[in-house]
Amino acid sequence: MELNFSLVGNATWVLDVDKKFKIGCDPALSPEGTKYGPQGLMPQRIRSPVYDERTFDNVKIWLLTHGHFDHLDEKGLGLIQDGSSVVSHKNCSDVLKNRKNLNISYLTWHQKNVIEIEKYHIEIEAVPAVHGTTFLTKTLMGGVNGYLVTIRHDKDTKTIYVSSDTVFVPEIPAALHNRNIDLFIPNMGQAQLKMIGGPITMNMEMLKKFMSELKPTLTLPVHVDDFSHFGTSRSELMNSEGKNMKVLENGESYKIM
Repeated sequence: MELNFSLVGNATWVLDVDKKFKIGCDPALSPEGTKYGPQGLMPQRIRSPVYDERTFDNVKIWLLTHGHFDHLDEKGLGLIQDGSSVVSHKNCSDVLKNRKNLNISYLTWHQKNVIEIEKYHIEIEAVPAVHGTTFLTKTLMGGVNGYLVTIRHDKDTKTIYVSSDTVFVPEIPAALHNRNIDLFIPNMGQAQLKMIGGPITMNMEMLKKFMSELKPTLTLPVHVDDFSHFGTSRSELMNSEGKNMKVLENGESYKIM
C-alpha cells in the first residue's frame, strides 16, 4: 500500500491511499493575516495554507477532531464534498447540521466507525486527547478527538495515529497499547493563549515521550509555525529530524511505502 501525505498548513493535511481515494483532516483554510477573537486577544494566522484545485479532489473521508477556528472554518467546510464520509467530534455538530448530504458519524473516545471504499476496509477509532495542562485550560478548550485509522487492503495494513490538539497524558499511550503505528501525525506548536496560559498542545518534550511510548515507524509533525500563539518552530523540530521523523513545509508532500 502506497500512502502520500500532503501538508496543506496547520492541522490540515491530505493522505492519498494508492491513488484510489484520499483522507483529509481539519480543513481550515483562512489566509495569512486572518485575526480571531475580540480586539486581537485571540491569535492570528501568520502562514497561509498551500494547496491547489487538485489537492482535495477525491477526498472520500474527512476527520474532524474538534471545532476550533484553526481546525475548521467556513472555507474549509465548503470544500467537503457532498457524499463524503465525515468522522467528527460532537462539538462540530452545529456547523455540520445543514450539510444533509454528508455521511456523518459523531464519535466519543474509544468508539469506532468502519468505512468500505472499493476493496479497502478503513476502521477509525476515536482516541483520547486532552487540550490543556490545567483544569482551566482543559475546561476552556473543550473536547477533542484523536483518531487511530487502520486501512486494510488484501494482505496489507497501515495504521495511522492522528493526535489532534493534545498534551501528553498517560491515558493516550495506554489506549494505543500494542498497536503497531506506521505513521504518527502529532499536533505540535506548544500553543499558549493570552490570559489563559498553556501549553495547550504538544511541546518537544511531550513529542519525545509519545515517540518513546508508541515507537511509530514514521512521524510527520503538523500544527507548527502557522499561528501567532505557537511556540515550537519548524527549525526546532528539524534539529530532531532523522530517519523516523520528517518535517514538512506547507504545500510539501511525502511518500510512504
